[in-house]
Order: sequence, then C-alpha cells, then structure tokens
Amino acid sequence: MGVINQVKKINKGIEVIIRTANIQDSGKMIELIKTIDSENRYMIRKPGEYKKTLSEMELRINNIIISKNSLLAVAEVDGQIVGYVKFDGKNKKRLKHKGEFSVGIIKNYWGKGIGSFLMEEMLGWCKNAGIVKAELKVAEENNRGIQLYKKYGFKVVGRLEKDVYLENGEYLNFLLMDKIM
Repeated sequence: MGVINQVKKINKGIEVIIRTANIQDSGKMIELIKTIDSENRYMIRKPGEYKKTLSEMELRINNIIISKNSLLAVAEVDGQIVGYVKFDGKNKKRLKHKGEFSVGIIKNYWGKGIGSFLMEEMLGWCKNAGIVKAELKVAEENNRGIQLYKKYGFKVVGRLEKDVYLENGEYLNFLLMDKIM
C-alpha cells in the first residue's frame, strides 16, 4: 500500500494529519462512514444502511494494507478521523494500472481544505505506486466535489442517468470522471 504521513496547517490554522489507515482505525472508520452517509445525500448508501462489522472492517483495511495498488488514507484533526480517501486498484492484470477512488469528509470540516489535502496525497501515492489512471463517480449536482476533482485535472468522460435512487422518488444522475497521470 505504501505509507502516507503528512501534517499540514489548513484553514484558520487547523492542523490536519493525513496518514495511511491501520487496523486500529477500524471502529473509527465505521463511525465515520455512518456519519458521512447521514450528512451527505450524494453517498450511495442511505443513512443507517452501512452494516460492516468491526471484524469485516479490520479485514478490509488489512487487505488494503497488503495490496500494492490500493490505498486507504485518513484525515485526522485533534485525534479525530474527519475524512478519508480510498483508492481501490484493480486486480486483473490488464487493469492493474488503474483504480477507482472515493473521498468522504464529515460536514463540519467541509470547505476547510481537507479534500484538497487528501487529493494531493492520493495523487502522489498513485504516482509512486505506478498508477496510470484514476476514476470516480460523482453525483451530477455535487458541485463542490466536481470542482475539487476538476482542480486536480479530472475530466468528465460520461454520464449515468438515474444512477442512484433516493427513497423520495427522486433519482440522482452521476458523472464518470477520470485522470491520466
């Protein structure tokens, strides 16, 4: 997986640590994902739908740690994990040069530069890991996310209509974006 361990002062002097996740983060990761799901309508799970157990999360993080083309990095502020970036590299030989990633940050930390810090660290890791292409899906109405990805050179390469169903009868269209390193 490679190791990331960077510290940066961001908006209003907040000190953020971006580091690779470890198995001891499993419980905090479960709670983080549940919080993000409840705060952000653009996540693919509805609030309360995330059911991964502690042992399942420990196994998932361990699998990422031993992988050469996957990454899970967390953003920490005052000892609290407030965000993450997860890059899932492909396993098939013809696809090992690429992967799909996601970013999640709790709402209290939106707009403070943590997303940019996570992106910079993930893209640096991709370069060091020999990743040639990074891909993602983002809700078409998630302007904040789209602008973040465009800032780092990602381009819209497709559109998925009615890709996610919200329980109120509404659908979300998603955009496919990618970047060649």
